[in-house]
Amino acid sequence: MNALASNSTLSIPQYHQRHMCFVHLGKTGGSSITCSLPPKIQKSGIGSSGCSSQENDANQNNTSSALSQAIIERVHLLPAPAQNRRFDSFLVTVRNPLERIISWYYYLHPNYPPQKLPHHRNRCYNYQEFYQCWPTIQDLTEMGLQRVPDNYYKNWTKYNQTQTETDKCIQLAWDTISGIHHCWHNYWNFERTYSPLLSLLQQPTAPQEPNNTTVGRQELFVIRTEYISKDWASIETMLQLPVNSTTPSSSTGLEIPGGDDQARINPTVLVTHKNGFETHENINSNNETKQPYSSFLSIPARQNLCRALCREIQIYKQLLQSAINLDEMDKGVSLSELEDLCPNEKMTMRTTGGTICRIQYYNDSLPDDPLSIHRHHQQQKSR
Repeated sequence: MNALASNSTLSIPQYHQRHMCFVHLGKTGGSSITCSLPPKIQKSGIGSSGCSSQENDANQNNTSSALSQAIIERVHLLPAPAQNRRFDSFLVTVRNPLERIISWYYYLHPNYPPQKLPHHRNRCYNYQEFYQCWPTIQDLTEMGLQRVPDNYYKNWTKYNQTQTETDKCIQLAWDTISGIHHCWHNYWNFERTYSPLLSLLQQPTAPQEPNNTTVGRQELFVIRTEYISKDWASIETMLQLPVNSTTPSSSTGLEIPGGDDQARINPTVLVTHKNGFETHENINSNNETKQPYSSFLSIPARQNLCRALCREIQIYKQLLQSAINLDEMDKGVSLSELEDLCPNEKMTMRTTGGTICRIQYYNDSLPDDPLSIHRHHQQQKSR
């Protein structure tokens, strides 16, 4: 049995009180979720989610929910603390990797909201050059990612003096999209954020220790951006169940994920999307994404982006498959949506090294950012 539980949601044991860590991956609706949590959780972790008093008032029902009470800390712009024994479970946010990177592109684009402050630009490698080279997402994905730079593997840390301006722009496109160069959420991607959890998945379960209720039963809960309110509601149902019960709580109006019917949305659980650009005419009446942004890209552009994000996609699939709150139908829907955009990505995992992802760089781990390492060490000392 894996250290991080991945059982069917119908058979997992129920616990009175969890000690859950919420790991917020950028551009996956994590700020929207954060603003639905108690103020003490909103203030934990790196980076402000900009929760207003109006939002806190509107989300008052959510902050008293079972999920809100289970979360004891938020982690953002840092690796998931998989080995921290304070936590017996993890809540993570995921999003179709193509959609996430497109969201990141527009979030930092100088011509789109929100307003770009100096720290947005200053923590980005070649911010101005990147958007000058690639002013539109179509240009970036269709031309910038059309071919892998000749020196991509051997010389990613600096540009070759003999490169043409076009070659420099192409290399900048690859280095930025793949997370080599730091520009906020492109750098803190699926791999850097969630790799510790995936390592935990591969470890055998530790034996239960006396007087230690957290050992041997770490769980992984997943909230998908595309189904943010539905997934919150399904987790809420699980957390409100009495010990060793598989009977739905009468107070939630929900059914257990994994049963014969899809979980019904609890009208009192509604997570409001915060991001100004992403909410423009692309949210349906249930406050969930209506049409993927990547569907507006040309077919060659989507193919290039699928290739560039190959490793991210494999981690995304593994997280979906490991989520204890998602039933087979939930997982199938998200994986089918991914396959619609990336036909080579079937529902099963692919190897990330060698020639499978077709990018030699993926044989190695991503390089570290010195400032991010310093922040990580400082946070560890403060605990």
